[in-house]
Amino acid sequence: MSTVCITSFLSVGGSFVDWSVHYLAGKDQYYRIAEQCWTNLTSNPLTSTNAHDHNKNHPAGSVQTGQYLQQINRSEQLTSMYACPLPIGAALEQLKITQPTNAQLPQLKDLILKDYQQLIECVYNHDTKLIYIDSDVGTELYHIVPRTRHLLDSDSNALPQPGVSHDRPHVIQTDYTYSSSFQQLFFNQSLAHWHTNGLVEIWDVRERLALDLRPFDLWGIGLTHLNFSKPHQWVSCKELWSNGPDVLFKIMSWIDQPVNQERWVQWLQIYNKWQQIQFKAAKFTNTYKHILDCVINNWYYEIDLSFEQEVIIQHCLIYNHGLNLKTWQLKKFPSNTKDLHSLLEQNFHVLPV
Repeated sequence: MSTVCITSFLSVGGSFVDWSVHYLAGKDQYYRIAEQCWTNLTSNPLTSTNAHDHNKNHPAGSVQTGQYLQQINRSEQLTSMYACPLPIGAALEQLKITQPTNAQLPQLKDLILKDYQQLIECVYNHDTKLIYIDSDVGTELYHIVPRTRHLLDSDSNALPQPGVSHDRPHVIQTDYTYSSSFQQLFFNQSLAHWHTNGLVEIWDVRERLALDLRPFDLWGIGLTHLNFSKPHQWVSCKELWSNGPDVLFKIMSWIDQPVNQERWVQWLQIYNKWQQIQFKAAKFTNTYKHILDCVINNWYYEIDLSFEQEVIIQHCLIYNHGLNLKTWQLKKFPSNTKDLHSLLEQNFHVLPV
């Protein structure tokens, strides 16, 4: 039997790898564990932001991963899953926390990370081929680009949002922290304070998030406490994005699956499109420091930032440079950093020590 478990703590390409394993092996169908049946494999998994048109087996947390591994049809056919961490809702239930606060995030993080360690051990114990995709240090801001919708739901039978093919919601990604649900859960006092004072316009929300969020303190970046002593494939997400053909050839060889050469030609075309999606998502990681330099020094640089990226820029100005922006009635940042420079002022917010 050839069973493969792909896993990553953050969303960095596991869906694409899961689909690629079957596609490059020349398969037309794959086994859906939850339904206990075979289903057709799509010839192209891409959407505009990810590869989620491939309806992969997607258990969340160590318990559900173990259940999926036990349910796999014991045949000689290739079977795979893409396992993700324990959802926040499930972790809150385990901790018996009904009214969480930001101060409880470390406790929540510790539980989810420990469960993820157990998930890795569970895969080893089931004699399954493990492919771990690492969220490399330096990719934190890649995750502010909304690439999926999430649910704060611990019910494994909860229905995904429209257009999302998850078996269970994956709620650890940073883009989720920009949603109203996450803000209400962990920053309810801040929300209440700003709302009480009538600070509800988009420029107010941007400033509040710039103060509340810690975008560079992202769980799961460059994890080193996992058990890497047993045979597995460790994949750098940056290498997957930039050198995917070599990565997939190595994976296919390791799982003893020959690459279908006819499929390979088609796969390269699809990979090139998927690669551009990743590069677009990662671009801000490479430019945000220069944008900050330009804003501070009154340098010329054209920009077209998303709301999430605007939050990051304002966050860095406040926490790293003691500056802020006069953003009253500013619905969107201007298109050049020189115009942002003209809005600079000293930060007046009292920051946590």
